[in-house]
Amino acid sequence: MDRPVHATKMRVIPPQAAAVVEVHKLDLPERDYFCEPADTNLCLFAGIVNNGMKLVLVKNETVKFVKIPRNMRLGQVVECTLDKGLFMLLGRPSE
Repeated sequence: MDRPVHATKMRVIPPQAAAVVEVHKLDLPERDYFCEPADTNLCLFAGIVNNGMKLVLVKNETVKFVKIPRNMRLGQVVECTLDKGLFMLLGRPSE
């Protein structure tokens, strides 16, 4: 069960800056979920969220201004499983 996370309105993020971006309300049962970033040129901070999520923290790691258009997919919300929770606590395994 993946649910996309989309921006509610246009936002411009300056170079090397972070900003809070409003997202559309998710119609999900009340429990914890994991928010994963989409494959974009932005850094969406992944984390454990619930169905009341209204904002996400996004960082522009480029040297140019980045425009987030209305309804841009920023990531997805997936069921929070033990392996995803451990990944959040411990980080990626070394290769």
